[in-house]
Amino acid sequence: MDDKIIAELTQFATSIKDFINDGRAKGSFLPEEQEYQQWKLDNFEYIDSGVKSSGAQGKTLIRKTWLRARISVEKYFCDSKECKELQETLKNTFPEFHLDYLYRFIGKVVDQCFNENELNSRTVENIIGIFIKDLKQEPVKCDAEVELAGIVLKNKMIKIRGGIIIRQTEITDLEKEISLRFEMKRFREYPSAILLMESYDRNPNDLQRKMVKAITILRLFKPGSIRYLTCKLSSESIAGLMGGTLYPGGDNHVLDTCLIQENEVEKLKKFWGGIENHIPDSLTGHDGGKTDYHHIAYNRYEDSLMKNGTIERRIANAIMGLEGIFLRGGEIQELSYRLSFRVARLMSIFGIEPMELRKAISDSYQVRNQFVHGGLLSYDKKNELEEKYGELKNLLFKVLDSLRISIVNSLMINVSKDELIDIIDKSFIDDGHWEKLKTITSQSRDVLI
Repeated sequence: MDDKIIAELTQFATSIKDFINDGRAKGSFLPEEQEYQQWKLDNFEYIDSGVKSSGAQGKTLIRKTWLRARISVEKYFCDSKECKELQETLKNTFPEFHLDYLYRFIGKVVDQCFNENELNSRTVENIIGIFIKDLKQEPVKCDAEVELAGIVLKNKMIKIRGGIIIRQTEITDLEKEISLRFEMKRFREYPSAILLMESYDRNPNDLQRKMVKAITILRLFKPGSIRYLTCKLSSESIAGLMGGTLYPGGDNHVLDTCLIQENEVEKLKKFWGGIENHIPDSLTGHDGGKTDYHHIAYNRYEDSLMKNGTIERRIANAIMGLEGIFLRGGEIQELSYRLSFRVARLMSIFGIEPMELRKAISDSYQVRNQFVHGGLLSYDKKNELEEKYGELKNLLFKVLDSLRISIVNSLMINVSKDELIDIIDKSFIDDGHWEKLKTITSQSRDVLI
């Protein structure tokens, strides 16, 4: 049956090609002029903080387009007798067939003829092969090109694994032509890195979920205000959703940039491979609104990294993230004491000096209390903390790193939150529970250290 359908689709595509070639030869189809904008950057550099340029100038370009001709040809063949006959054949063969699928096939062939100016037998074979996959609801190749901000690479490129690459931003990424018919005339924030993803899915929405997970993994590898600026999704699919460009919503900002050093590349690959299958839907916003303590802790971590505001607010968010992991709902007394000791005890397993961290958590808890009760640090208290930590951001990042490690650990261990707290508390006085704590965290230690 496939051979018969392939033969009919091939004949249909050939008819479209011959019609277009004849119309162009006779002058029935003429190109139009379309405006494009291209930004040209001055003194482009890629440095440890990202892209550096002394300025940019917008340049308007005129390109030929066949938009009106394409629309005319598509309408002609969508209304044709051949289309109606082919529609009946496909409808009787594929239960999921819809007339729009055939219209999109026509559009793909027409686009190839006008834009590529060639439709040879191999191209027709490829188009039909993908179209048959669509009709059978089989996965097709999907791609995502994601402009990232908040992460900078020392290496030109990092191949995480097959289908996932992160690379430095290049000048060609910023000097692409933009159609003024379909996009606003604007100059956006420079991306500091480019994430490239490839997978086989039914539609680009599946790849979008993987993109959000990738950003989540990068944030959990090292604290940084990592966000996407644009995500261009595309797929080979003809009948399905072929993609588009996504722009983020919300009020997230790049407050701190994460720099991936050359000696951290292998550690990043190891971390990615270890944590990828442990990231729940609740952390990537694809859980249908469900929440758990992992989700709450990660949201506080994200807020502390991304939400602009006072340093007190950022520290308070980080502490509240730790509270979500290390405090039970019914506990109402000695919260700072319990939190600081539990966090320090667990972090000591990951090579962090516990006494110093316990003091940092206690100091941060005071900042948290001051903020949630509507106040900011006094001049004297701020000076006191700056003398101790150099600047308040150093204190913030001590807490953020502990929260990051705690989130990763909580995702990878096979015990509940209450069980973990119980084991930590008993480990202070019982060697058996100390050994048990080391055992249950062995997998996360292997990924984190």
